Amino acid sequence: MNAYPDLSEIKTKMVPTRQAAHYLGRAPDTLRVYARSPNPPIAPSRFGGRWQWPVAEIKKIVGVAE
Repeated sequence: MNAYPDLSEIKTKMVPTRQAAHYLGRAPDTLRVYARSPNPPIAPSRFGGRWQWPVAEIKKIVGVAE
């Protein structure tokens, strides 16, 4: 069973690191490294001390229509 909904069903603008990592096929720690790099492939935002990742950018990368 999949813990996360299908990417095409996501209605929020941002998702947390673990969920973004699931959709991108990367480890959560890899995304945390991206977040701290000067030119990340996806630019996250920090809310409440946690990284949040833009769903629109994730969809572009994995090829899911808006």
